[in-house]
Amino acid sequence: MSKQVVRWCCEYAFVFTSLAVLKNVFFPFMLWLWFVPGDLTAALQEATFLIFSVISIILLLSLGSISRHRYGLAIWHVTLATFLLNVPFIVLGLFPVTRSWAEGWWSVIGDGIELWVPAFSSVKGWLLFPISLFFVLAGRRFYVRDQKQAAKPSPSKLT
Repeated sequence: MSKQVVRWCCEYAFVFTSLAVLKNVFFPFMLWLWFVPGDLTAALQEATFLIFSVISIILLLSLGSISRHRYGLAIWHVTLATFLLNVPFIVLGLFPVTRSWAEGWWSVIGDGIELWVPAFSSVKGWLLFPISLFFVLAGRRFYVRDQKQAAKPSPSKLT
């Protein structure tokens, strides 16, 4: 693997590990700390799931964009890297001891999708790779740039 692919994989892993920690540890702790358990807390947690799902989709689109426009990766590099990053969690989901890790990784994007489409709740981890790959490849079509580039200052004529 080239250095560019490894760097992109590190960005992908860092972003989704951070999201998983925030979603599964930090925000539930804050909800527990600030609110009494009840209907409001459950509603806020569902809203958090939806927000994290949308954020993760936006981040997958942006990871796809930088894979093409910053790192210059080919489609097969991105497909293979996405597969290699997600397949361990599919395998870990098969074992009872490590299933919680796989469910934590899936929950970053999957909980919101399950709220939108409840039929997906039975296939959890198996949809992780196709959904991630779809949004990463769709993100390769986007390139964000400024409408007006700042004019470069002309060199000084002082001598």
